[in-house]
Amino acid sequence: MKFTEAINNSGVSAIVYGESGIGKTHFIGTLPGSTLIIAAEKGGIKTLEKFPEDVKERLDVVYLPQPSTDIDDTNRRLNAFFDALIIEDLAFDNLVLDSATELANGILMAKTDPNKNGGSPTQKNYSDTISAMKRYLRILRDIAEIRKKNVVIIALEAEVILSQNADSQNTKTHPALCGKKLPPEAEGLFDIVAHLQKKSDGTRYFQLEGSEVFVGKDRFGRKYCKADGAILLSGKIGNEGE
Repeated sequence: MKFTEAINNSGVSAIVYGESGIGKTHFIGTLPGSTLIIAAEKGGIKTLEKFPEDVKERLDVVYLPQPSTDIDDTNRRLNAFFDALIIEDLAFDNLVLDSATELANGILMAKTDPNKNGGSPTQKNYSDTISAMKRYLRILRDIAEIRKKNVVIIALEAEVILSQNADSQNTKTHPALCGKKLPPEAEGLFDIVAHLQKKSDGTRYFQLEGSEVFVGKDRFGRKYCKADGAILLSGKIGNEGE
């Protein structure tokens, strides 16, 4: 199936990840059409204030329910929020979660008892957080397929230790999604896994082909593309490749 046929049958789903401050939130303003941003923390999208007015007019923001120490209440409110997303046919072209890293961290903190295990998360806390994140990421993926919306997951990057010995360790950079077990499963759900990088001259681009040191994925065969939302979702490369 050609890319143009695929995009007509469903939206495109992508994970965009990179280091802090490299421009992941700014990328949201380059997405084509109207965009609903799901913000995982209050005040976490101040970058949007810097966009030109014509871009702001295409953006709207809703805030995720904030995790609390009442874990049952947190689960109920988050589940209701994400269930509503798939039930309602939202009047937006794009849906963006900014960011999955913050969401995972918030859930993990809510599940961690400060009076147990020295206040550190237990293995069960991590397992429960991973289960919740899998559910929410699948719902977002399904919105692309069922509702024909473009869905973009924003995440920080994190080095995951694959193996180590006394002298060295083998690491790989993944989207930061709570430990090392969830990222590979999450990456398998989405059409694109784009690592936002910057050249020495400051030009940003998406590396789409994975390597030994970081993950990347593009079901439409590209190795890289311009750091532009319309180009990322179109299957094109940008500049000479457009």
